[in-house]
Amino acid sequence: MRRAIHALLNGDIGDSILINPYGLLFVLLAVFFITGIVFDFVQKRHTFRDWLKKAERKLANKYILAFIILLTILNWIWNTHKRL
Repeated sequence: MRRAIHALLNGDIGDSILINPYGLLFVLLAVFFITGIVFDFVQKRHTFRDWLKKAERKLANKYILAFIILLTILNWIWNTHKRL
């Protein structure tokens, strides 16, 4: 994933996605989390933290977890096939 993030930060979005699509997802989530935490800190509220707790409860659904695990396995197979 490090190579995918490095390619993304250098502006090679297509190469980043080809290397590992999770790299783009990771960077987007990192920006989202940092922004949410900063807004909560500045506004002295817990809106983002409360939203995260709700999202965590929804992700605990066994069907959603099975889908995420399936995507991870497919990504692993794809990267193995590409010999990365």
